[in-house]
Amino acid sequence: MAPYTPPPASFDVVELKRVFDHDNFEKRDAYRALADEPLFVPRHNVSLSYERELALDRLKRVSETKMISVFDFERNPLNIMAAHELSGMLDPSFTTKMTVQYNLFGGTVLKLGTARHRKILEGVDAMSVIGCFALTELGYGNNAVEMETTAVWDAKTKEFIINTPSVIAQKYWITNSAVHANYAVVFAQLIFNGTNEGIHAFLVRIRDESGAPCPGVSIHDMGKKMDCNGVDNGKLSFEHVRCPREALLNRWSDVDEQGKFSSTITNRRGRFLKVADQLLAGRLCIASMILGSAKSSLGIALRFSATRETVGASGRSDTPILAYQLQQLALVPLLARTALLNCGAHVAKRAWAKAGPETPQEEYAEVVRLCCAIKPLVTWHGERCASVARERCGGQGYLSVNRMAQNVGFSHAGITAEGDNAVLTQKVAKELLAAIDNKSYKLTTHDARQAKQWDIAGDVEACVKLMQLRETVLVQKLQKDLAGLMKSGKSLYEAWMFHLSDTIQATAVAYGERICADEMLRLTKAASSGTSRILTTLLHVSLLHTLTTTPILLALNIITPEQHNSARTRLEVLVREELGPQALHVVDAWGLPSQVLRETPAASVGGTGGWDEFNAGDNRGEVFGTAGRESGRKDWKAKL
Repeated sequence: MAPYTPPPASFDVVELKRVFDHDNFEKRDAYRALADEPLFVPRHNVSLSYERELALDRLKRVSETKMISVFDFERNPLNIMAAHELSGMLDPSFTTKMTVQYNLFGGTVLKLGTARHRKILEGVDAMSVIGCFALTELGYGNNAVEMETTAVWDAKTKEFIINTPSVIAQKYWITNSAVHANYAVVFAQLIFNGTNEGIHAFLVRIRDESGAPCPGVSIHDMGKKMDCNGVDNGKLSFEHVRCPREALLNRWSDVDEQGKFSSTITNRRGRFLKVADQLLAGRLCIASMILGSAKSSLGIALRFSATRETVGASGRSDTPILAYQLQQLALVPLLARTALLNCGAHVAKRAWAKAGPETPQEEYAEVVRLCCAIKPLVTWHGERCASVARERCGGQGYLSVNRMAQNVGFSHAGITAEGDNAVLTQKVAKELLAAIDNKSYKLTTHDARQAKQWDIAGDVEACVKLMQLRETVLVQKLQKDLAGLMKSGKSLYEAWMFHLSDTIQATAVAYGERICADEMLRLTKAASSGTSRILTTLLHVSLLHTLTTTPILLALNIITPEQHNSARTRLEVLVREELGPQALHVVDAWGLPSQVLRETPAASVGGTGGWDEFNAGDNRGEVFGTAGRESGRKDWKAKL
């Protein structure tokens, strides 16, 4: 089969790549080159233990090359997210281990610890210290503030005694713990002289130098999962484990050498929010890595669709399936939405990177909203990209070698990790209403009566205005419905938890999508003409698809059926005539490492070797169908 050559790009691919990359350009390109090393060639028909050691070895290689450092939180916080996005394109398992090692474990020690804890951070970067983050308990997921694990102060020995009092108090789903971790940040209720001072974080040794569990520490392997099986998730419990006074991560609370407790935060809930603060960075890390996996899924599917020929007008197999409207309308709007969410993630990352201990409360509240909004949007989208791409690649998409299965599993891990998406959207809506009440957040003030006159089919700025109006209308509806329920005698808890779920979810999504639309529109105006045109097309396709597949504005009579129908017609034209022909160039601007595409059915676009060559001989159902890749495999196995 001759290599497929797409139509010429109508824009500067390198310039658009910089828009999507946003930051750390040289470091990102170095990471892309690293990804082509034989170590990162996928392995599929392997044992659980092999898969886990492979994930660890990949993480160690990334550590060796200093692509990411725990000290990036101080020196270059945006690089943390860049490393997660690029890793997410490659391997969900090592990426998940990375986010725990560098963000949840290392970042927590960095931010909650003091000078006495800094020495361990060098070990985090060197991978001599492998850590885990022991927050979640079996019975206390979304209500972690009520966890049962205790750390009781023993005044006689000046130690904390950490104890797991019940089965449901086991630390659960703890990444890195089943096999590799030797340290844990353990969250527990600090009991000082009989008084519960709230949840604090403790640095606890869980394995000795031989790799055996430390006395009093029980570690249970959680076994195989639906995917991400290179991640060694475990259950942890503690039976009167003694830790020195210095184990307390004491940035905000401390017990001094004289045995006196003090805290700069007066209430227990405030202490919990401080010690769990690293979850915000965790939500951005997850959004970044699932954004990478979404790009991987779509890049593979679009390139395959451009090369897989089937029945054309002649009856022969001479027409790429990407030419079919069915294929275009399934994949191209997802391409556009990926670009939209990519731009929105920049907003959240910048706000988070800028925030610090001195950030005013109102500004920090915005950071919280942004982090809690972008993570659900991206991870839900990542699942759609993987699932739809799998379907539209037919039987090829069902093979593990083509990565769709791993990206489905990866997205599902992201959907419920670092906060269940649906619960996070509740938090977004709650915080949004609070910010409106205290006047730190202002809704846009478009006249809904004029919306019926807007040309949303022909004017992308009209679409952005409609996204702004949608947010305002939904917030006002939520406020009105909540007030009505409470006036009828319902408590705030009853109204919120049992009557308003749909509106709460829709309001949070509208807020997040409005942020994304505003940012992408800003970028269209800042770019050169060619890049501006493709960004405008991507934005218009994404918003038209959103507005025609979420009927709330039509249902509330904000837009007319005629507007809705013309928007759908315009969407089809843009996909067929403008964005569809440029889709592969947009994929090029994502800068997927060649490793992502080399062994997949997409490889023959613009080069040699593809799904036809891959199946020319006995490839053993894996990726080792050529001598070069087989050699890489042997080299890696010899290294082990």
